[in-house]
Amino acid sequence: MKTLSKLIPALILVAACSASLSAADLSEERARTATDLMTDQLQLSDEQAEQVYRLHKEMFADLSELQGEQRSNRLSQLRALRGLGKELDTSMQQVLDETQYQTWSEQAKQRREKMREYLSKQKTQ
Repeated sequence: MKTLSKLIPALILVAACSASLSAADLSEERARTATDLMTDQLQLSDEQAEQVYRLHKEMFADLSELQGEQRSNRLSQLRALRGLGKELDTSMQQVLDETQYQTWSEQAKQRREKMREYLSKQKTQ
């Protein structure tokens, strides 16, 4: 639970900075923030941190591109997002050791559940 409380302020900071950054700068900033969090939480080695940074940078660039496309078909956008998530998961499995991957995977599951709860509340309002 402590990791989630650390993640939320960092994400708020990234969102606040996003207004003044270009898409490339924003992808880099998000990648650095996400990598720094993972480095602290999972005690990544320098080599792992660099690999994770590259993965995050690529993923955030892809997300920015996906958002820029303004797809009219919400289902195809969700499929594309799901595909990006699977790619990231596969890549993380190769970079992280077993214990780190299990921790990261559990944290990702918790973030998804929290997002589902948030979206569910938004629908009822």
